Amino acid sequence: MASSAQRARAIHGARLARRRARAFAVAQRRRAIGSAPRSAGGRSGPVVTDSSRRERLVRIAVGSSALVVGLNLNTVSIAFADMRAHAFKGESLAALGWVLSVYTIFFGALLVPAGRLADRLGRRVVFLWGLVVFSIGSFTAGVGPWLWVVIAGRVIQGIGAAAIVPSSLGLLLDATPPHRRATATAFYSGLASLGGALGPTIGASVVKFASWRWSFLLSPVIAAVSFVFGHASMPRVAADRKAALPDVVGASIIVIMLMSLSLAIVQGRAWGWTSGRVDVAFALAALAVPVFIVRSRRHPSPVLPLRLFSLRSFACANIAAFTFGVSTGAVLFSNVQFLNVVWKRSVFQSGLGLLPLALTAAVVAPFAGRLGARFGERAVAVPGAIVIALGIASYRLLATAEVDYFARWLPGCVLFGAGLALTYPMIAAISVRGVPSHELSVASASNRTALQIGNAVGIAVVIAVLGDPRGPDALVDFRRAWVVMAIGAVITAVAIASVETRRQSSAPLSVNSAY
Repeated sequence: MASSAQRARAIHGARLARRRARAFAVAQRRRAIGSAPRSAGGRSGPVVTDSSRRERLVRIAVGSSALVVGLNLNTVSIAFADMRAHAFKGESLAALGWVLSVYTIFFGALLVPAGRLADRLGRRVVFLWGLVVFSIGSFTAGVGPWLWVVIAGRVIQGIGAAAIVPSSLGLLLDATPPHRRATATAFYSGLASLGGALGPTIGASVVKFASWRWSFLLSPVIAAVSFVFGHASMPRVAADRKAALPDVVGASIIVIMLMSLSLAIVQGRAWGWTSGRVDVAFALAALAVPVFIVRSRRHPSPVLPLRLFSLRSFACANIAAFTFGVSTGAVLFSNVQFLNVVWKRSVFQSGLGLLPLALTAAVVAPFAGRLGARFGERAVAVPGAIVIALGIASYRLLATAEVDYFARWLPGCVLFGAGLALTYPMIAAISVRGVPSHELSVASASNRTALQIGNAVGIAVVIAVLGDPRGPDALVDFRRAWVVMAIGAVITAVAIASVETRRQSSAPLSVNSAY
């Protein structure tokens, strides 16, 4: 009897031990999985059962978003010529230029507010909704039967891109162990650079084998991939309701200022520089500046933190970012127009003609980072801006009505691409020098805002200089535009040279931010 009781107790103990082991294993798995995303109705979405698998899925989601934003920046510049030649023949270059301008205006004005919103609502929420908004804008622009619909779609795209960019890298770093974060950052920057490098070729190919509309309609497909993987893998994080609300009014003032300034510059040639309409537009832009300054001083989380401008490095870097945007923002646009109008190349040939520019930038970028870490950002960025000026000057001096790609065009592409890779990553690194750690993201986003504002102004200035480059004076107009852009690059070099000499130990940002 005793042996039977002992056997029963042993069996019961073994069963109890197995139950405890199973319960412990389940608890361990739940800790590893974390908070799995839930779909509507409370049902579980795709379950991520391993932290490394979650990291891979987050990389796919964030990498796809970086790729689609990078592609969008360059494919539209290539498709612009086809839009003008077929869909909107009766529209002036000034009117069509808003397809490029409004995207950069809204993208730049909303970068910092979108970052603030991500802090308050959670990066995952803002990132996923940014993809949805970006896709809606892309579809609207792609199917728009009238020019104003395409422009409205570009506005929506800019709003979506502003929500995607500040959230994406933070989400990737959150999902990556500390010892692999440098690799994750390189992965993100590499895909964004790849999007910029492939943009001209993909845009030209899409136009050749389909139409300009597909340069917009491809974006929702890539964004959908990013959304699916992001929804499945990105953990829900409690929203920080105590975070400051974004300054929407300040962002609106920037939009009004840039829209008015762009309108005055673009239409000045057609309306007359002394006309009342141009005077009103310039006056509105000028009035917006002090209003924006007062607003920024009073708001707890302004679009541009004016207090940081007391740092010489931050102030000079933002001036340099603005002039860099003015000098480089319209290069793809103007060069595609030159190849198409003056050299009579097809849109496909024009896109391929710009490929060496982007490829050179992608090749030089890794070396630029090492040079910046060794010699300091200023020592790299100043020569880089001068190389940009030389590249643009080579277009002015070498390009003629005679078609000779290798002798008259390729040198400018190589020089400009190399200068691009050497310059903006250093400007971005200088902009965060001496900035308190809790304001690094704001300082970086502010620098990107200054870049986008410069891009918008640069596009407007080049459109004003070119006018309608279809007549016998087209070559003269393009040469004037190149002179304006080269002057902007020289001013960029001067602004960077005003920064105090200091080596920066942290790795500079990637070239992907330049476009």
